[in-house]
Amino acid sequence: MANSPSSRQLAILYGLIGLIELISEYMRESFPLLHTISKPLLMPVLLLFFRASWRGSLTEKPAVIMQLALVFSFLGDVFLMLSGEKWFILGLGSFLLAQLGYAILFSRDSRSWLLKHPWWCVPFLLYAMILLYIIWPGLGALKLPVFVYATAIVLMAIMALARNKAVSKQSFLLVLVGAILFVISDSIIAINKFSYPFEASRLLIMSTYISGQFLIVWGYLTVRR
Repeated sequence: MANSPSSRQLAILYGLIGLIELISEYMRESFPLLHTISKPLLMPVLLLFFRASWRGSLTEKPAVIMQLALVFSFLGDVFLMLSGEKWFILGLGSFLLAQLGYAILFSRDSRSWLLKHPWWCVPFLLYAMILLYIIWPGLGALKLPVFVYATAIVLMAIMALARNKAVSKQSFLLVLVGAILFVISDSIIAINKFSYPFEASRLLIMSTYISGQFLIVWGYLTVRR
């Protein structure tokens, strides 16, 4: 991570807020305010961590794209906290823009390795097909937006894979693992909402989301080191 104390402090703060958010999942009924406060704080703190750690101008295109992805993630978090299909669509749209931002950002590093090894895309595509098969009957009028979103998040993960050999091994692995965790988080949301609701879903959704977002940002920052 970055050497400046401010970036370390922000990373610790993000971890603490993430821990509070996970604890709040067990206290939704007795203390809902804890979740209401902690969840919207996650992405702003991660954005501040990125800004404190970025080596270079924050107006550079990669920095701008990363910051926009985090802003759209924040909006997605807020919208999905509200009940109703309208807010779910707005949340889905916000995260769609975040995913496209990440995909564009990752694709800037390199795509040559993936063009030489296209078969590595197959597991991601199969995963998306299986997930859509599972949730499709329960989507109703949301079939098209969910299909578009599933396409975008798989594209994001594939573009993270495409960075192989173009960046350091550490940066590649951190971003790829982060992207996969993000895919898992959204998959659990979809399965829980449209097919098979289960008790531990919220804890799994947030734990994979919190860690996935941090690994993506941290991994991308190592490009500049």
